[in-house]
Amino acid sequence: MSAALWIRGILKDEFRIDAKRKTWIQAGLENAGRGEKFPLSLPADFPLTTAAAGMTSSQMLADGALDAVISARTPTCFLEQHPRARRLFPNYREAEQSYSRRTGLFPIMHAIGIRHELAERYPWLAASVFKAFSVAKLIADEELHEVASLSVGLPWATAEREANESVMGRAFWPYGVESNRAVLEIISRHSYEQGLSVRGLSIADMFRASTLEETRI
Repeated sequence: MSAALWIRGILKDEFRIDAKRKTWIQAGLENAGRGEKFPLSLPADFPLTTAAAGMTSSQMLADGALDAVISARTPTCFLEQHPRARRLFPNYREAEQSYSRRTGLFPIMHAIGIRHELAERYPWLAASVFKAFSVAKLIADEELHEVASLSVGLPWATAEREANESVMGRAFWPYGVESNRAVLEIISRHSYEQGLSVRGLSIADMFRASTLEETRI
């Protein structure tokens, strides 16, 4: 999960909390028995175990069996206001905005991959895919600036967009390698340090030359 990778990496860079010095317990948030989606290549001494049968991370947090949970979704125990469940950063919005202002980074989550054999067979494919998604993004960006008919059902969606732009600029979802070079280098480092990738990857390792030449969109 990209979010967990970023959280572990930021905890190390910002607070010197090394993932290898903590005990990690893998469990489903609300459903017990969740396994890995793909094989891990963690170091042999990485402190990862599996939760006991029938246990979920939400229940373990409420029981005091876990000090903290990293999850893409909000644990039920937090929604039910369990006394042991609270945010690590209660002022998370201000903390995240401060991080963005100070570092210039916006942690990214997803990338589009193309099979190597297809990219070799069709040299134009990678750049064309990038251009297609970039045009789609421009359409979506314009919808965010439409005030006559809001693109999302939030009463103050316009004010929220303006607040984001005051911190991160209008292009707060930039596409293209150059506009994301710093954040790509950092996520590659985090992945290698945490044992999720077997070697460190450079920008050139991750992207076709044709996409490296594209400008920021």
